[in-house]
Amino acid sequence: MSTLRRASGAFSFGLFVVCAAGVMFMALAVTYEVMARYLLGSPTIWVSELSSYTLVATAFLGAAWTLRVGGHIRMDLIGETGGRAGRRFSDICMFVVAAIVAVVLLWTGWQMALASFRFGWRASTLLATPLWIPQALIPLSCIALLLESLVGLADTISGRRYESEERA
Repeated sequence: MSTLRRASGAFSFGLFVVCAAGVMFMALAVTYEVMARYLLGSPTIWVSELSSYTLVATAFLGAAWTLRVGGHIRMDLIGETGGRAGRRFSDICMFVVAAIVAVVLLWTGWQMALASFRFGWRASTLLATPLWIPQALIPLSCIALLLESLVGLADTISGRRYESEERA
């Protein structure tokens, strides 16, 4: 299990780094677009499209790492009022729901990217981006989210998730 935990963490963190690079890319690209449009009078054809793809990608690519570090929005009422058993129940529910969402998005994202690849679908923009390229990031990120969900669920059920609190 520790090998899976380390591999899942490394995969999630790698996607998070790509996510952070995507945010930096968007900031630089939009800044360039504003300067090119208003200072040089020559707008770009690529910034809007690539920034849109990157924005969606960052939401998916960062999901697994966010789950790992406890950054997702969740209901703390049961955990706060139910003591350790309530928190454990709440965490189990959270990881199960995250795993279900990851499986559903993995399946549908894969089907969508595969259809786009098979039929050669492209964006109806000047760049005519093959749609399977940005769509492939959805199942990739959902694999990481599923792994993190399963590791978190196993750690919650085994009690490993709460070991650091017991030592304090």
